[in-house]
Amino acid sequence: MAGERRWRRILHPALVLRIAMWVLMIPHAVGAEDTAALNAPLIVRLDAATAQQTDAMLSSLFRTQNGNGLYAPGDDGAVLLTRPIVATMALDAFASTRNTASLAQAANSISRYYSYLFSSADRDGDHLIETAVAIQARAAQVEDPSFNALLAVDTRNLARINLELRRPMPALYWYDGARALERAVIAGTFDPDDNYCFAHDAGSGQPIRSFAPSAALPAQFSMVIGENYAERMRAHVIDWASHASANVAPADRAANAINFMSAVDVLGGGDHAGVVDGMRRLMPLPSAVAMPVERYALARGRIDIPLADDDLVFGLFLCLERAATFSDPERFRIEHALPDVRALALAPNTPLMPLETASNSVAMAYSTIATLRDRLRTTSFFSPDDKKAYPGADANIAAQRLLDDVTMLVHRAENRLFEMRYAAQGVRAQARLADDRVVVLDNFDVRWQVTSAKAAVGWKSISAGIFGETIAPLNGTVTGVSPAAPLRFVTRHVARGSTGALRMLTLTAVFEDANGTRSRVHFDRSIYLNPPVTVTARFPQGRTIRASTIPVHVSVQRHSNLSADARYYWFSPSGLRVAEGNTGLVHLGVSDSAAVTLHVEIPSPCRPGLFPFTLKFFAGEREAGTIASSLFKPYQWTYVGPFPRDGGLAHVLPPEQGVNLLQSYPGPNGSARWRPVPESACDPRGGIALKSLADDNGVHYLYTIVACAYETQLQARLWSNAPATLFVNGRRVLTVGSAKGDSAVARVQLAPDKNHILIKLIGDRDSRVSFALGDDDNLAADEFDNNLAELAGGYRELTAREMATGSAPTESRRLITLHFQDAEAGAVAVVGSFNGWSPAVNPMQKKGDVWELTLSLLPGKYSYRFLVDQKKQVLDPAATGVEPDGYGGKNSVLVVKQ
Repeated sequence: MAGERRWRRILHPALVLRIAMWVLMIPHAVGAEDTAALNAPLIVRLDAATAQQTDAMLSSLFRTQNGNGLYAPGDDGAVLLTRPIVATMALDAFASTRNTASLAQAANSISRYYSYLFSSADRDGDHLIETAVAIQARAAQVEDPSFNALLAVDTRNLARINLELRRPMPALYWYDGARALERAVIAGTFDPDDNYCFAHDAGSGQPIRSFAPSAALPAQFSMVIGENYAERMRAHVIDWASHASANVAPADRAANAINFMSAVDVLGGGDHAGVVDGMRRLMPLPSAVAMPVERYALARGRIDIPLADDDLVFGLFLCLERAATFSDPERFRIEHALPDVRALALAPNTPLMPLETASNSVAMAYSTIATLRDRLRTTSFFSPDDKKAYPGADANIAAQRLLDDVTMLVHRAENRLFEMRYAAQGVRAQARLADDRVVVLDNFDVRWQVTSAKAAVGWKSISAGIFGETIAPLNGTVTGVSPAAPLRFVTRHVARGSTGALRMLTLTAVFEDANGTRSRVHFDRSIYLNPPVTVTARFPQGRTIRASTIPVHVSVQRHSNLSADARYYWFSPSGLRVAEGNTGLVHLGVSDSAAVTLHVEIPSPCRPGLFPFTLKFFAGEREAGTIASSLFKPYQWTYVGPFPRDGGLAHVLPPEQGVNLLQSYPGPNGSARWRPVPESACDPRGGIALKSLADDNGVHYLYTIVACAYETQLQARLWSNAPATLFVNGRRVLTVGSAKGDSAVARVQLAPDKNHILIKLIGDRDSRVSFALGDDDNLAADEFDNNLAELAGGYRELTAREMATGSAPTESRRLITLHFQDAEAGAVAVVGSFNGWSPAVNPMQKKGDVWELTLSLLPGKYSYRFLVDQKKQVLDPAATGVEPDGYGGKNSVLVVKQ
């Protein structure tokens, strides 16, 4: 027995040691799966019938995807092209069906589609996708906040789908893309006057004021916009809800249901639960409708689960932690702390856990963030396989941005910890901005209040400020609070950041008790940074280049007493200059406003295309505002068609064998003749709408000439929603083979002198085609010429024929002959309201010492001048009268009677 006890004394400690070592090895063996879950469990959101119908509709949609990733849905899914909720639908259907195969199909298909959108539909690189809309019967491409906000939510859910499928690197990529889109929606579409997000009409520069609820989804982007501005956006949705109706046209029912779903998500529960309940009573039950998208949106709007939540951030944070080289004990502690932090940050109510446990878990989260930041500074953080699986350029940068978001969530956990620590005393802290619209670099105040509802409490010190900047101790001696004596104080800060933008601030207060324990509270608020002066621009004659100068009317309004004058700086990458000088002063004097008209000089010759420019203003040393806009000169095109469409793009028709603008061809509707394309058919992006040229289906040709001073290579871009081919000097260089709105790009060799551009398109009146040469940001204004009156034989005869026949009956027009005497002039043209003030349309002919031109005009009143040698504009001495031109000068007046 004694020997047996001896062996027990030896074996027992060894066995305990063995078991302890085995326990410590658990994180290494199973921690990647079992210690902390990547995702919170998905709660069922849809009934079984709706989920199955949604799953079936999405499978059908995915089968329509073409090689570029675009969808071609039927009527039941067409709304998804303008309201992208595809990933959200797939994730919600999976929560009910648990069909992993369908979820994987959705991840792959939606990734291809959104990759196409981000690479091809964001033409200015600001992370906002451009979509087609109709503005006063005019087709336009705008950065619609409704589309982009829904896309941001859906891209978040695409990241969640990838995390459900255990694809952490694609999940990180799509989450980072969603966050970039959230920031871009606020930066690019938020209107501080209406506190809402609007698209802007590129033609007028004015906001398109539409209060669709999905445009208020940025109110839910809690890491981008503070609660003060988010609540103002919700006020507009409450107003929308008061006018909402379920009685809409059948074609609009799915879109109306998505608006309802978006409104519920923006308002959520809490203070707006009554409004949400009212909307739910108004809308039909999901079981009462048959269309899958409408049924899904109605069902989704009846549950109190956000369309996208922040739990995804903790899942990605775990992926980073598991990619790092933490020791097994470190990983064990981190993954046991993270569920506590998750609950503190995201749970609707205070979780039941010991105060010490909560405090230690928050400290562990901060420590892990700091360690990961340090390790991410090395390029070897991710394994080669991880880098290969990441679809973007740099996973390290995306991971650093993710840690910023994790920090914000841990701030929320700290707020809950503060409540727990002072629950017995009923302490509550508040912070608000005295003014949340401030001139940049001016001071602004934050007003703090600390109250206790139950008992007095005191602190050794209190500090307050802006997280990431300065957090300073209070100057006063009172650092305690009681139910009868709340503590109020004010901190003052400098408004820093870019003008004309919302800046997110985290207001932080630190309370240190007598034992040295520090507690922090954080408040996320936004402040709109006004410039010291507001600068607005108006183009009284429009932004289309039709004359030798373009007036720009600039108004300056002062907002800060520190600003006396505003200095402007003009920059044009194409080399356009301002007649008054590329830099100058706008004197405000004793007034708070001033106006000046600048005249942009247009060289001759001048290429067609966009001419971006920047007009930057400074008030003293402070940036006062920027006007970033562009002028536009359309290409001069001629058109002939339609021809029979037999044979497709490969079938050669007469215009491809050589262009003679005075030649006519047999066509399905009689003789087809070349004719000038009206300016109204062209948009600022170089697009041409066929509906203004032809009504019938068939083969159509567009022809123009560009003349270069020297041999050069330029990028040519062809976009079309119908099959099209581009020929340059008789050689086929680009082809768009589908009718899905595709584009093609290639570098083309341009010869010195004339280059012949021919576009062949097979389509109907709804077809559109767009052509551009070169990069507008790096192309000189005189890079090439497109004046067909000088370059194309027969073009003047075409324009004269159009003027003679026109769209009105010939008998309603009147022939008017103008004369101008100047024997020394080398060239004279008539510019006026009847030709868009273009010097190329109506050149005069010299007969002896007199210049002469006959016009065919409809009855009415016209303004005009004579343009002498492309430099001097003079009035007509024989005019029936003159009138002011709006800029201090005069125009001749011509009245054509009935």
